[in-house]
Amino acid sequence: MSQLNVDLITNRDDNGAPLLVYGANVSSGYALTCSGGISVSGVITATSFEGDGSSLTQLPVVSASQAYGLQTIIKYDAHRA
Repeated sequence: MSQLNVDLITNRDDNGAPLLVYGANVSSGYALTCSGGISVSGVITATSFEGDGSSLTQLPVVSASQAYGLQTIIKYDAHRA
């Protein structure tokens, strides 16, 4: 397999980040680190998340009646957990 080692990659005009037209893959066990922020259009899938999740947005909301119904279906008792 070919390997390319570089310290910096910029766009053609050398004034910003390159556009990854065909996407990018990061193998398991490695990390993609971004400074500033990251913008993604599409789906992000992860096996785990870190942090308290307080800044996550657009998550489905479960009502009290839905939670009670689910507890009834799976016979979950919070006082015994």
